[in-house]
Amino acid sequence: MKNLFYSFILTLLFSSFFACSDDESTSEIISEGLSTVVFSGDITNEEAAKIVKNDIGRNTNTILVQNTRNLTRLNLEGLENAVEITVTKNEKLETISFPNLKEVYTNFSFNENNALKTVEIDNLNEANGISFFRLEMLETVSFTSLKFLNGRFTVNSCDKIKEIILPNLEGVVKNSISIRDNAELEKIEISKLEKIESGSIDIRDNSILKEVSVQNLKKIDGSLSLRDNVILETINFNSLSEIRALTISNTMISVMSFPELEYLSGSLAISSNEMLTEFLFPKLKSISFKDMPDIEVLASFSIINNPLITEINFPELDGFVRLGISNNKELAKIIFSKIKGYDRGDIRISGEKIVELDFGSVATFRNFRVSSEVQISMLNLSKATSFGTLEISNMIASQVDSLLDQLVTNIVSESVGRVILTGSTSDEALANEMLLEDKGLSVTLN
Repeated sequence: MKNLFYSFILTLLFSSFFACSDDESTSEIISEGLSTVVFSGDITNEEAAKIVKNDIGRNTNTILVQNTRNLTRLNLEGLENAVEITVTKNEKLETISFPNLKEVYTNFSFNENNALKTVEIDNLNEANGISFFRLEMLETVSFTSLKFLNGRFTVNSCDKIKEIILPNLEGVVKNSISIRDNAELEKIEISKLEKIESGSIDIRDNSILKEVSVQNLKKIDGSLSLRDNVILETINFNSLSEIRALTISNTMISVMSFPELEYLSGSLAISSNEMLTEFLFPKLKSISFKDMPDIEVLASFSIINNPLITEINFPELDGFVRLGISNNKELAKIIFSKIKGYDRGDIRISGEKIVELDFGSVATFRNFRVSSEVQISMLNLSKATSFGTLEISNMIASQVDSLLDQLVTNIVSESVGRVILTGSTSDEALANEMLLEDKGLSVTLN
């Protein structure tokens, strides 16, 4: 991209030098085009057409269309490459066309053009960044030829646009994708993109968005956030394997599937998804990137207010810092069978119907607190050896006995920690309480 930019500037300087070298310099400059062309004020369509014919050529690198009051259409047919294109606050502009534009080296933005309905950039192949902001009437924009995007892609507050399709965008996007607050947007599809480098994907507040598909994306250096897309039903990130953080909230997704996701280094937050019934994260196993294996566990998890989910199961995950699960009305079963624990780990779980928990590989943690409105019939903490507080409420008697037996076996003398168990207690439980207190634990049975 830099080489293309420098070549463009050198060509511009070379052409300008020879254009001024003889007595016919004025006509030569006009045929080669002006460096910066501005459309503003009370300019009419006819006047704009003359400027396009006379002033745009190979030397033209900047186009500014701003604060016009009468301009309704503009066809920039002579423009093939540009350093900057800015289209801002034009009161009556409805259509703007770039039929031959192939590359934009820096800024390419359309902001606050309240009448703009159509942007034609069918042949645009490469851009540093693209921004569409507050285009209340924009209905149509085509990105069919766009292959390379080296900066930020933004479509925000464009109330009439119905689809964002990038069929040929490939390789790497070296910044973020932001698609927010588009009132009539129904579909987003980016079919060939493989990587987001030094950036994130943020898709939120699109009130009738139903489908998001980025099916070949393998890695995001930053985060993926899908928030407040209140009727979103279908997502496809089936190739995604590596990401820093994932947030999905306030959607209508029923099955949340990330079949290839293995590495998560930041946080996982899933909340307020009214129709969610199933998680599918079959390969998620690490919360530190595979090329930084010595970094300590970084991830935190929150799974909150998903009323239809009945089971949470991360079969390959092996570490955590914080895990918070609450207000999932139908949740009964929680399985994190390979998590080994962390000396600063904090697990807090509460719910109305939780009966089964499997944390069979957890050895160390700071806090483990579980509260259920029904009796817990199965709790596997068979490897627990070192902790700050272990507090479980509403356990059946056999599970109280089993847990205390495991702790008596696992805990060494002079341990420090606190155990608080609520449920039916037996003589065996009372005997184990005394044994654990002899080893240094504080034990309360209620």
